[in-house]
Amino acid sequence: MNKTVFITGTSKGIGNQIAKDLVAKGYKVVAFDRTAENKAERSWTSIACDLAKIDQLDIAFMKAITNFGVPYALINNAGTYQAKTWEHQTAEDFDMTVAINSKAPFLLSKLFAKTLIEAKQPGVIVNISSVSATVGSIDVAYAASKAALGMVSKSMAKALAPFGIRVVTVSPGPVETDMGARIPEERKKSYKEQIPLKRFAQPREISEMVSFLLSEGASYMTGTEVRIDGGLI
Repeated sequence: MNKTVFITGTSKGIGNQIAKDLVAKGYKVVAFDRTAENKAERSWTSIACDLAKIDQLDIAFMKAITNFGVPYALINNAGTYQAKTWEHQTAEDFDMTVAINSKAPFLLSKLFAKTLIEAKQPGVIVNISSVSATVGSIDVAYAASKAALGMVSKSMAKALAPFGIRVVTVSPGPVETDMGARIPEERKKSYKEQIPLKRFAQPREISEMVSFLLSEGASYMTGTEVRIDGGLI
């Protein structure tokens, strides 16, 4: 099986853990990050790409294809969360959040799908969303963008199924990451009280699900949303 995976947002948090775990499982990982800085502890390749800039998406994707060939999977993980309440969010804030959290995944998925269809190869797209898409968030733009990403997944899953390309959404609840740390303390306390398991997830718990979704064990899963939320919903 082709084991080349393209992923966005590996500088920290969930994406960093996913990249580490996939490399350990024998995948060749190519990341699209804001900078292409390759730290010593990283065992994957990074290509510089600002996901908010459409022209950079095409350039970065073609560079990855040229250097590493047709991928098996695309993991749209990168996301932005500003933790601003609605009265403090501007139109620019909203546009940037949507551009990174839902527009870029859609455009990268189009590039990925066209590449695989032309190569007559099957593949998998995993979109990292959030339970905020269902329950809402103090960051209105974040919740809206993640809800949009879920519909991108559902719609593309139906369109791409005839070509053997699966599309799945993973929706974590709060996770112990830098982004999770930006949740206001009162909101964090409230969340933990609502979660039956009484804790936030660890990045590896999300990563292990992503690894499963890339495997043959998930070969009949497409158009599905997998929630990892400790029972929150």
